[in-house]
Formats: sequence, C-alpha cells, structure tokens
Amino acid sequence: METRTFVIDQGNTTTKVGIFSGNKIIENRRVARGGEEELIQSINQLGCRGGIVSSVREDNGQKLLDGLNASTLQMRRDLFMPFAIAYDTPETLGVDRLANVAGALQLCDTEDILIIDCGSCITTTTISNRTLIGGSISPGLNMRFAALDQFTGQLPLVAPSAEEIVPIGKTTVQSIQSGVQLGILAEIKEIIARHCSLNERLSVIITGGDASYFVPWLKSPIFAEPFLTLMGLHEIYLFQLNNS
Repeated sequence: METRTFVIDQGNTTTKVGIFSGNKIIENRRVARGGEEELIQSINQLGCRGGIVSSVREDNGQKLLDGLNASTLQMRRDLFMPFAIAYDTPETLGVDRLANVAGALQLCDTEDILIIDCGSCITTTTISNRTLIGGSISPGLNMRFAALDQFTGQLPLVAPSAEEIVPIGKTTVQSIQSGVQLGILAEIKEIIARHCSLNERLSVIITGGDASYFVPWLKSPIFAEPFLTLMGLHEIYLFQLNNS
C-alpha cells in the first residue's frame, strides 16, 4: 500500500482538498469557509505521511498548519519550483498560478502551454520551454455579478446559469446572466484565438471552479482539468522532498 499525502488549497470562500496515493489523486472534497476544524480532524484520521497547504487567506493557512498532525509544508513563492520563472515581478505571483504551472507540466508533454483558470479571478498563464512567461488577470464570474449589484442602485445580485445563455435576455436576470457569462465566454475565446494564432502547437488547459460554465461552449481543442491546482501543489511538494 502506497503512502498517502494530502494537498489543501484554501481559497477565499472554499477549501479544496486532495488525497494522493503515489502520484494519483484518490479522493477530493470541497469545504465551505468555516469548516476547517472538521477538515483538520478528517485528515488527521487518515494517517497521511505529510502534505502541503496553500492559502490566500489573511493567516496564510496558519490555522490548518497548526492543527494538522502530519509534517506539513506551507506553499510559498520562495520554494524550489520544477520550472523557471521569467516574470518581471515574481514576488507578486499568486501561489495558485505557480501550482497551475507545475500541474500543467505534468499533464502536457508540449513545450508551450496556456492555462486558463476560472476562479475568483480569471487568470491566464503562459508557459514556454518549462518557463512561466506571464499572463493576464481579470474579474471572475461571481465578482462580476457582485459588482453589478454593489455598484448600481437597482440591479439585483444574480446567480450564474448552468444552461446555455441566450444572447437576448427577456428579463433583468437573464440580461445580467447574458452580459456576464457571454462576456466571459467571448473573453476566453479571444484569448485562446490570439495565443493559438501565435503558436499552432500550443496546448490549452482550462481549470477552476467556474470552468464548467464555459467548457461546453468552447470549440477549440482544450484540456479541462478540474484538479490542476491540486495536482500542481502535489508536484511542488514532491519536488521539495526530492531536492531538500
């Protein structure tokens, strides 16, 4: 029986967990904010050898680090990475983008990769020859819905629709869904088209909690990998163990 390790990706609103046996993810779960105590208890009961915690919260996941019994690594920008970085301000890179790059390099055997992460923000990250080059950042799906509610006097807070979005909304709710979701879809398609026009051998990976709203309507050849960040964090964890 192979030794189990855990990966925790703590976001602003939810925490994603992956349990790995060897290099394979065998269990995953998502916990709402406030459920950290139960999460700590369940992981401690698994008897994992160790793991890694990545967090964007104010305490950088310190509560998790303090509660877990196994040897736990904190994801940081200054860790050894299994790739080079050519970003002008590497100290400002989000740890989730670093993890996505490590995961993408495990998933694809091509030299050039475009990662699109549909999370709280929509980020793109470009890799060339195992080097993180750069990318883009824009507001994510729920951030755009929230902005319409918060910065206007009468528009309601609307939830995204999982159905195909009509181009002409017949109600205010439909109109907001159409504007936000079709706008993001057009944004993603244009990003893919521009990158592929510059490099026909480019591999495209889409991930993130909101990716499912857009993947069915993308005709370009892409990889959809919901566990990309967890895979990348696990790869970075193993890289530290093998290079310490």
